[in-house]
Amino acid sequence: MENKKSTENKIINSSPLPQKNKQEVKTFSFPNAMQLIQEGKKITRLAWDTKDYGIKKDGFLMLYKAENNKYHQWIVSDGDIDANDWVIVL
Repeated sequence: MENKKSTENKIINSSPLPQKNKQEVKTFSFPNAMQLIQEGKKITRLAWDTKDYGIKKDGFLMLYKAENNKYHQWIVSDGDIDANDWVIVL
């Protein structure tokens, strides 16, 4: 079982996030991630391992899907709510 520190700060070796340097990133719980969206940030999950991300667009919670280059209304799952691996897309 991982300790709390390694869960909160992971080193991303093959990150879907556009970063200049692979470095430790701060992870967030779902409520914190939703607050970040309210502040205009893009968020994603480390578990997704894609270039998909969530944002607030036109008053709706939207999910950008890189595979088809489109935004879709995001139907939040129980897994999303329970996850603690949310990160800000830079």
